[in-house]
Amino acid sequence: MVSSEGEWDLDRIAYYLPRDFVLQVAGTPVPKESLGEDELVWGLEPEGQFSLKSAYNLVAEINKSEEASPWKTIWRWPGRSRVRHFLWLALHDRLLTNAERARRHIADNPFCQRCRGDPETLDHVLRQCPFAKEVWAEVLPAALRPDDSRDIKTGLTESLKCPLSQVRFGFTCWFLWRARNGFIFSDIVEAPNKLSQRILAWEVVAQQSKQADQNLSLGRSGSRRDVAVGWRPAPTGLITVNSDGSLLRPSGSTAAGGALRDWQGRLLGAYTMNLGKCTITRAEIWGALKGLELAWEAGHRQVELQLDSRTEMSLFQDSGQHNHQHANLTLSFQALLRRDWDVRITHIYREANFLADCLAHKGHSLTPGFHFVPVSDPDVCHWTLFDYVGDSIDL
Repeated sequence: MVSSEGEWDLDRIAYYLPRDFVLQVAGTPVPKESLGEDELVWGLEPEGQFSLKSAYNLVAEINKSEEASPWKTIWRWPGRSRVRHFLWLALHDRLLTNAERARRHIADNPFCQRCRGDPETLDHVLRQCPFAKEVWAEVLPAALRPDDSRDIKTGLTESLKCPLSQVRFGFTCWFLWRARNGFIFSDIVEAPNKLSQRILAWEVVAQQSKQADQNLSLGRSGSRRDVAVGWRPAPTGLITVNSDGSLLRPSGSTAAGGALRDWQGRLLGAYTMNLGKCTITRAEIWGALKGLELAWEAGHRQVELQLDSRTEMSLFQDSGQHNHQHANLTLSFQALLRRDWDVRITHIYREANFLADCLAHKGHSLTPGFHFVPVSDPDVCHWTLFDYVGDSIDL
């Protein structure tokens, strides 16, 4: 079941096993004798130790029921209340689109009055209409735009969870609905680029309002400050490896990705991995392990590995803990570190790891396994610019 390169032969495995099992195999490292004997561990805890809490959750399926409900995502969305209420109505399918009005016999025409091509459903207003697609292209890079392959409710919920785009995504949905109403009822025609400028302006105002509320509630007005966080290269002579993992719920699909850059910021390589189904921690470890392997194979001997997960860093640095469910990967990682080279592991803010996050997200749309991503890819060039600009965080 293993290829001559030492990787899973997923095509052959797929001949014998259902697809869901194959996806679980894809995220599992190939067994190696060099890693020692197998051990039994409790898979529901990161440390591999049994706990009554995790056993109870397994039986009662508490975690599954919480993840299946999108309502907590809506009410925790960090934007204006009126937009939050709109998103709640959208997920309840309570917005009166033309298709819905026709279904209720209060309108004769179910079609979109802007493009006149398809029935005006909620999915059409927010994702499928050519006008909506132009707006999304203006406000978000391709990896963070709505995923047309999933139903509208799942797509909305997952995008509102993404910390890199959740505020902008919510405002874009709201403004698309407002633009639709203005076009139908008030004959207001607004160009996509003008609408996108209003969306970005509202996002800035929302962030400033949130900051003011935090200062007021903490009684520390004026003592806090915003700092622009963006990617920074390693010192001269070192190359930087950035990696990250990605998990999509409720499907459970996992992926990882990363990039190699020199001390002048030039992109040396990019990669992504579709890992099938595994935990987010395992996906993040896979991303870091593959990034260092690529750096070694390329002949680089001074490397800075930048991670935004402290859990991942603690697993790498704890050489005595081998009874957890990710031990097979961390042992391979530690063996890689013992080679004749200098590897520094540093923690960075999530906002400074934008390129790696987008590359990890890209893996969901590819076949299981490892994929090189051309450095000339337009999306990669766009993500690299976002990585430098970064975001503002509150200190």
